[in-house]
Amino acid sequence: MKNFESFFNLLIGNLIVLLLIAAMATLMVMFKNLSSTVQNMTRVMIQDRLDLTERELSNIFEPIHQELATIREQGRKGLFKDFDDQRQLNEIFIPLLKNAPSVSSLMIANTTGDEYMLLKNDSSWTTRITIKGSKEENPINYHWDENPFGEDELIGKNRQTEKYDPRMRPWFKLAVNSDDNSSFNWTSPYTFFTTKQPGITASARWKDNSGGEEYVIGFDVLIADLSEFTTTIDITEHGKVFILSQDYEVIGLPKDDKFNDYSSRAKYTLKKLPELGVPLLNVAVDQFRNRQNEERNYSFDFENERWWVGFEEYALSQNNKLIIGVIVPETDFSSQIEETRHLLVGGMIMIALFFLIIFYSFMQMKKANRIIAIEKDKNEKLLLNTLPIKVVNDLKENGKSDPQKFRDVSVCFSDIVGFTRASSKLEPKKLINELNDIYTAFDEIMVKYDCERIKTIGDAYLAVCGMPQKNDRHAEMMLRASLEIIEYIKERNIRSQLKWQMRIGIHSGNVVGGIVGVKKYIYDVFGDTINTASRMESNSEPMRVNISEETYRLIRETAFVKEHNIAFLKREPAYVKGKGNMNMFFVVPGPSAYRPNESGRISDVQN
Repeated sequence: MKNFESFFNLLIGNLIVLLLIAAMATLMVMFKNLSSTVQNMTRVMIQDRLDLTERELSNIFEPIHQELATIREQGRKGLFKDFDDQRQLNEIFIPLLKNAPSVSSLMIANTTGDEYMLLKNDSSWTTRITIKGSKEENPINYHWDENPFGEDELIGKNRQTEKYDPRMRPWFKLAVNSDDNSSFNWTSPYTFFTTKQPGITASARWKDNSGGEEYVIGFDVLIADLSEFTTTIDITEHGKVFILSQDYEVIGLPKDDKFNDYSSRAKYTLKKLPELGVPLLNVAVDQFRNRQNEERNYSFDFENERWWVGFEEYALSQNNKLIIGVIVPETDFSSQIEETRHLLVGGMIMIALFFLIIFYSFMQMKKANRIIAIEKDKNEKLLLNTLPIKVVNDLKENGKSDPQKFRDVSVCFSDIVGFTRASSKLEPKKLINELNDIYTAFDEIMVKYDCERIKTIGDAYLAVCGMPQKNDRHAEMMLRASLEIIEYIKERNIRSQLKWQMRIGIHSGNVVGGIVGVKKYIYDVFGDTINTASRMESNSEPMRVNISEETYRLIRETAFVKEHNIAFLKREPAYVKGKGNMNMFFVVPGPSAYRPNESGRISDVQN
């Protein structure tokens, strides 16, 4: 025994040394081949910035969708029918535009051609009222000075020199022609009528519940505002983010000296890529368009330098999308590579210290051998509580246990009805406490009737009777245990806040039992009987026990069934793969109006 312990200690010591050498060798290889990690680093960086840009776009567009939905619901109730009452409309929409910095103006129009428009200025507000699409007279612009302590003051008005019909505008046409009355629509980039600035408009339509007239609400977003984000986002020293329309017009300019101020951004917005004077972007986008459905993160060479690029599509609506692009030169990652190299050196030192500590701990562990010997007996007792004694002896003597076939075994499958849906609403601790309470009671019931729980999988509970110890009354005992489980759940539901229902199926036949795994031993059962029992359970109903014909034949004439006046309700056969249609019976406990007669059919019983 001592020689074995010496050999074992030497083996462990050598293993620790080998692990130390292997870990150091691995880090040295990583250190040497660090440059090969550039590709992974760039992909992660690019995807991170794509995700960041997508989140920023969502922060701009999703609040607009929410406001459109709210206004549409209010509009259906007739709240915005009177366009002449500008003060009431201003009271509603001026605060809304103040809280939506990305929205420059809004419009509400109907199919008659009437429209109310609210435009945000630097220090004032402008409303425009259009009647019947300017058929009789041009729209009038009203200029308002906001008064935080009372009504807004009208400081002037003027009639437009141009005719204006909201029904001819892209945002109105898109909403009216949309097949889905509940969706939101985004236009392609176009020039706004009033400000002559490029932008996109979100619109939605509704029909007035009382008059039946159709209305459209539109929110304008200036494209130049999107470039405020893309020209300032920090990727790497020379990295760039840009946004294109689905027609490949620039609506989010990249970081570049020529786009530093608002006027220059407005000048280049909605231009085609060649007009920007940034050839690098032309090459990146041309390759993206040529690649179609291939990988959207790739590299290419430009002016003797390797660049990495990634693209992501952002869906504005069903009819419109944006294209986000991120492009980074490989040289920008030199500093990150050097930093990683330092981290690897530090890792080598830490691993060396770590294994020295482990080795020291191992030496100290030898002093605890006497304590380990005492605990060994406790472990063996615990193992006997987990596995059958024959299996434990086989494992101790041979390191394995051969599977064994058991004849005349009854198998019970049960599960909790609606468990998956209910568990998604429970706190994890509450869920585990519930299962522990239920399964502990099930285990006690099984022991009471000489049955043995094999395993649980979530809410599924599998138990057997007749193995590993033979039991000639296996079917009766399993039935008694199952009926008591149903009664336990009923009683528990009376006193418990959570109400559960069980579904139980039983089948009898031959079973193979054996050990599964080599590290975490699990005693499991296999065979056609197990599968059939599972089918009996899946074809059962809440708070009922469903048994196969084989089990029914074993228990129908038992003293237990006769004494307790238990009946069996024959059901439609169930199809079981590999076996065909199988007869099934519901167990009807207690006083019953039905009992199978000698022919096996269900008939009335006179008690």
